[in-house]
Amino acid sequence: MELKDLIPIVISLVSFLFTVYMTIKYQSLDAKLKKLELEKHKQAEEDSRKADIVVSVIPGVREANCLIFTNKGCCEAENISFGIPSDTEGEVSLRIKDDYLPYPKLLHDQSFEVYYYDFSDKPHHTVAITWDDQFGKGRRKEMVVDL
Repeated sequence: MELKDLIPIVISLVSFLFTVYMTIKYQSLDAKLKKLELEKHKQAEEDSRKADIVVSVIPGVREANCLIFTNKGCCEAENISFGIPSDTEGEVSLRIKDDYLPYPKLLHDQSFEVYYYDFSDKPHHTVAITWDDQFGKGRRKEMVVDL
């Protein structure tokens, strides 16, 4: 066998080895992509069962300040209630009836307002919000707001 007869065999062998290497690399990448896609799908499915209640403040509406509670999640929230645990002195006066809370239901992007007077000298207060949704009961979130 001469050297010129070995050249096509060597080229074929290198091509074969390169093809095997690329196939293994592709399968590894494909498995990683499928895993990431599955995790993304599970996260989206989980998020679709969650409500997310946020609070914002509008100062000086109708002679009082206003807390606005909004559902930013994908799922409806039920039995929404809140408290201000940082108000230990009772200096924040809410203008709501005793039977106003828990608020029965908030759909996605719906909100409700609570007017209040703030007689404290604290610039920030913590608002603790609890609600029920398809993900779980008694879900809780705390937000610091400027009252």
